Amino acid sequence: MGGTALSRPPRTGTCRAVPLPATIARSDAPSAQSCSRRGRSMEPPVSSSSDRTEDRGAPGADRPRSPVATLRRRADRIARSFALSIFSQALAFVAGVLIIRSLDRVDYAAYSLSSTILGAVVIIADAGINSAMMAAAARADQAGRFAALLAAALRWRRTIWAIAIVPTLGLLLFLLVSSGTSLVAAVLIAVLTGALSFNSLSIGLLSIDYQISGRFTALQVLDIVNAGLRVALIGVAAMIGVGGVLIYLSLGLVIGIAQRGLMARAISSRHAALPFTPEDRRIFGAAIRSTLAVSVFLIVGDQLVNVLLVLRGNPLAIADVAALGRFAVAFGLVNGVMANIAAPYIARAGGTRRDVLRASCAVVCAYGLICVAYVLGVVLFEPLLLQVLGPRYDHLRSELVVVAAGAAVSNFASWGLGLVTHSRGWLAHSWLYGPLLALWALWGLLVPDVSTTLGACALAATLGLPLLISQAIRIVAGVRGLEPRKAEVIP
Repeated sequence: MGGTALSRPPRTGTCRAVPLPATIARSDAPSAQSCSRRGRSMEPPVSSSSDRTEDRGAPGADRPRSPVATLRRRADRIARSFALSIFSQALAFVAGVLIIRSLDRVDYAAYSLSSTILGAVVIIADAGINSAMMAAAARADQAGRFAALLAAALRWRRTIWAIAIVPTLGLLLFLLVSSGTSLVAAVLIAVLTGALSFNSLSIGLLSIDYQISGRFTALQVLDIVNAGLRVALIGVAAMIGVGGVLIYLSLGLVIGIAQRGLMARAISSRHAALPFTPEDRRIFGAAIRSTLAVSVFLIVGDQLVNVLLVLRGNPLAIADVAALGRFAVAFGLVNGVMANIAAPYIARAGGTRRDVLRASCAVVCAYGLICVAYVLGVVLFEPLLLQVLGPRYDHLRSELVVVAAGAAVSNFASWGLGLVTHSRGWLAHSWLYGPLLALWALWGLLVPDVSTTLGACALAATLGLPLLISQAIRIVAGVRGLEPRKAEVIP
């Protein structure tokens, strides 16, 4: 599914891959998922009959497993999960490239706008509900009330969706018509986008049952089947000449509905249906109050690039920037690994300024090197990457490098620095993002020349700067609040 304009710090149980402006980094394949899920496969090992015999009284039955064997078992599960994630991402990338190569600029701009709005609606409708559900799901499952909690979460998400869908689809219609899409086609695209977003409300919540029960592999296989079907159907549609925005969105909707049905059936076989209570609703009310405004604010930032390009008279550049940003999907895998490894490392650092700085600098420097390597890789393999996108884009060499640099800045701000602020809980001065974003929008409206594709790419590439500055200020404020050194014990 289409990404949003900015990569965000990791959320519990979810991973929003990549983002830069919806223009720069996205998964160009709307599906029933608002994000790629990641997780370590932690299915409990099945004991053999000899194991059970030993447990009943053999000497040493209670002896702990060998640390080497435990590490090997965990490494195997992590490797399997990572391999499945790579395969799923690769299929999504192939589907995106097939769409890019089969659509002209007007159609791909329309598809890109639909993906962007789809991601925006899903993020607004989440409003922290997914994280609250993950936090409460294990206890609810043990009490036999998982289905009631799920029903309350869905009710909240659908309520917020009903409020958000009208203005967001109105913006989509404006952007589509302004970029050259006919009114009839724009209305149909908006209807399909709304249907895709409504279907996706359930999928992220249903996946939590798989996660708390340790069925990560089953969840990842389901994602792979989803992505594989999309690749196959999009490829066939493109080959026989019937591919188009409406066809591709319809395929995503049909596959998404099928996936939601399979997940719902599996969950209904595990949990008895129960009505939710006012207490269930209150669990999510607090999360919504604390995150909804921030989510809306970030989504506004995501849409500013598209709006500015339309207002400045170059709406077709939306297609160019989106296509060139397709390779930033590589950050999705990096962000998943960093969230699993780096975030706990920073969180466990000691409470002194020195300890936190040591851990934070190690993570930030490592992520910075990854960003530099990504940009250098794009520069070195520039001709090959443009050939992958097709002949419509093979002349956009400088533009590709600019978009890659923008993706690196955006991901560095959201994940390199964002991992530090998220892991340490440094929220002070987060409001500064709003004024900084407003200053960026004013600059983008008045200064850069976006009549060329290079100018449009430069505009999109700078969207990560307000977040970069605000994250840096939050880190400085957080570090200053720490104890300089451990208190000395005076005998």
